[in-house]
Amino acid sequence: MMTSRVSMIRSLAAGLTFLFLASCNEPIPGKDLQSAKRSIAVAEAAKAKKYDPHNLDLARQNYKNALKLVANDDNADARKKALDAKLKADLATENSRRLLAKETINEAAKLVKQAKQKRAGFLANVHLKRAIMKLNEARKKFANKQWIDAYTSAENSKEASGKAIDMANRKMAELNKAINNADLAIKRADSNSAVKKYALDKLKESKKIFGKAVDNKKKVDDPNGNISSDDPAVKNKLAEDAYNNALKGAYDAEKNANDAVRIALERQREEFRKQALKKLSEAKRLIEQIKKLKKQGLIKGKVILPFSPPPKHSTGGATKKSNTVVVKKNITKKTGVKESYNSAMTALKRAETTYKTKNYKNSITNSEEAIRLAKELLSRFGKKKYYTVRLIPAARDCLWRISSYRYIYNNATYWPKIWKANKHLIVDPDLIYPGQKFEIPKK
Repeated sequence: MMTSRVSMIRSLAAGLTFLFLASCNEPIPGKDLQSAKRSIAVAEAAKAKKYDPHNLDLARQNYKNALKLVANDDNADARKKALDAKLKADLATENSRRLLAKETINEAAKLVKQAKQKRAGFLANVHLKRAIMKLNEARKKFANKQWIDAYTSAENSKEASGKAIDMANRKMAELNKAINNADLAIKRADSNSAVKKYALDKLKESKKIFGKAVDNKKKVDDPNGNISSDDPAVKNKLAEDAYNNALKGAYDAEKNANDAVRIALERQREEFRKQALKKLSEAKRLIEQIKKLKKQGLIKGKVILPFSPPPKHSTGGATKKSNTVVVKKNITKKTGVKESYNSAMTALKRAETTYKTKNYKNSITNSEEAIRLAKELLSRFGKKKYYTVRLIPAARDCLWRISSYRYIYNNATYWPKIWKANKHLIVDPDLIYPGQKFEIPKK
């Protein structure tokens, strides 16, 4: 009996001794320190430095103090500091998440408002609806203190609003560009004389379409002032229709204006082609007349033709100026008939070549030059008298008899004038032949 009591006393004493030693040598609060460190990291990630710097600083300071206490083997106080650091960090996280969610919701609300101002209600309705829906979700979750979910929904709302604003801006830029392009195309067509002559109806049609497009754009620019409806959904639908009609009208107006220019140029080109063909035909006809003269041997020798100086300035001896050409008085130059003939033929060849290559303007110019030269030659020959030797058995033609005719010189002694003027045709003045055509110089 006595032995058992002694054993019990000894066991009780040993237990008290253990409790005393345990209270003096408490283990290092490693888990608490790690938990405090994680909470601080979470608070920093929640932007506590911006939204709740006070509690974040307290948490960091308590954590540092806990580490110092551990170094001094004061583990009990170290645990208390670690737990307090965690509490402060968690409070900083909670406050930061709440404030971040609230700020993000406010930003999302501003973007939704901006998207509406940018006409996203009818230019980017799908994105705007999603932005409004996510904003409402964020507000509801914020009321339920679901800060993270509220923040996420608000960010989704901002993203949708951004897409709505971008789409609205892009569509408005597209419409403005289309309107400007149509306006420029119409102005170009309106300033084109060919359009007014050959495609005026097309130009008028373009202006009419453009006018309607401008009217529709006014509804897009100011739906509240130009669309009479109190129902937002109806107003957005009417504004969307106005946008589509304005865009289509601008494209159609530009196309019609460009078509007017194209049609006018094609018709003008056809007109030039007809003119070129007409001028070319006239030039060929006149050249054929000159060829007949050449066959008769008349395109030979030299004659006096008017001299036109080249279009350049001259120094000295100038007595009269006409534009940039200096003309001297009483100047003539001996120009060969054959040379003029060759020039006319060259101009005709150029006219034919440019006509074949569809360069009708130049063809007209070249034909006109050929016509001018041909007429000049023909006029020179046309001012002179000609006589064609006839076959008269009873009284055959000779230079002496021809000169004696009343309508020639009415004087036989003038026959040498005929001979001298036609030496290129007459080898022997006593030998002339029927069919020969002689120039009859003035008496």
